[in-house]
Amino acid sequence: MFRKHRQKQPYNGLRPHVAAWEREIQRLAGRNEILCQVADKVRGPQIFTFRLHLADPGHLSKLLSMEEQLALVLGVPSVRVARHLGLVHLEIALPGPFHRPLPVRALNRKGGSWVTLGQTAVGTPVHINLAGTRTCHALVSGITGSGKTIAEQLIAWTLATDNEPNAVNLLLIDGKGGTAWWGFERLPHLPHPVIGDPGEAIAALTWCVAELDRRKTNGQRRPALFVVVDEVRELLDAGGEPVAEAIRRVAALGRDLGIHIVVATQHALVDNLGGSIAKANLPLRLTGRVADATAAYVATGVKNSGAEMLQGNGDFIVTVAGASHRLQVAMLTNREIGRLPRVEATPRLDFGNYDPARVLDVVKPGPDPVEPDQVAVALASGKGITWLANELGVGSSKARRVREFAQIVVEKLTELGYTIIPAYHPPAAEAV
Repeated sequence: MFRKHRQKQPYNGLRPHVAAWEREIQRLAGRNEILCQVADKVRGPQIFTFRLHLADPGHLSKLLSMEEQLALVLGVPSVRVARHLGLVHLEIALPGPFHRPLPVRALNRKGGSWVTLGQTAVGTPVHINLAGTRTCHALVSGITGSGKTIAEQLIAWTLATDNEPNAVNLLLIDGKGGTAWWGFERLPHLPHPVIGDPGEAIAALTWCVAELDRRKTNGQRRPALFVVVDEVRELLDAGGEPVAEAIRRVAALGRDLGIHIVVATQHALVDNLGGSIAKANLPLRLTGRVADATAAYVATGVKNSGAEMLQGNGDFIVTVAGASHRLQVAMLTNREIGRLPRVEATPRLDFGNYDPARVLDVVKPGPDPVEPDQVAVALASGKGITWLANELGVGSSKARRVREFAQIVVEKLTELGYTIIPAYHPPAAEAV
């Protein structure tokens, strides 16, 4: 997955800062009786890494407990301590003025089912085989601004540009309506147009389960089908257990039949991911900045990953088989997306015969009930749907139902003669 070769990037503009950081690191290490030596220094697009050799490996636990102290002393947004091949990495988040993009054109790609996502903090290219035993299905997590959608689009773009349509198909499902994927419309690798409607998305996932049975019966593995589900929480809000069950079945059985799934979410919590979706059968984890340490653990599957301290804008942690590495995802621009091949019309799959209750033997429940405390938050805050969804830890569909119910409460109380002056504003006057 990781190549040994790496190219160092110059850090002329950072030299005074680097020298000051090195002095402070040595001073702070001395005060804590940690004997260390700087073995190497590497600049990345957003991270500067000191590679340290410890005289006593037992001092690693001391360094791990000093991340916040190091960030304060160095005057940087954050410091992450990680061990790698006998050395300790101090990964220092560069201040904004020193950030630089990692362009897609700088990546050496391998083709086929291999996707080159970017490079580690020390400049090692990261190649992922999306058909591999330990990397066949993926969970992508990250809050708004983390670069989650760019990471998903980079996967789809690479598969499309490195493979012919008869070798690779892409089924693209966007729980947020599909607008973020406009540049992938009419791609010849699509067996169906980009799906933004929740009802159609549920039918498409059910079709994937039926496709597993069809391929097993026919002994078919080709073409490889990669199913990308952006913001799965929205679909779980709309479809409930059938959505979770379909994803579990594809993840459990898909690799041997050439079907692979990439699931993405903003809210990396077990309750928001359909329970066991987050726990099993998604061996590859790509994690951008998340809300807190609990979400970081669910998203990466390992403790103390530091994902809650990432910088956003493509700063990720990639986790495979319990081993984690920091990753800078390459920047995919509209120019590169605009160069994708196009066809006059995209074919359409017939989802009409794929009822979840029949195919999955799971009864679709009604929408989650609106709780009184959720309505109270909507009335008291006066905020929009996005804020309400983040505050309640639900998808925007559920947040919209809460807000609509809050408006009904106001109207009913007004009919009864009460004078209501809520912080809540009607939808027409509110920015969504």
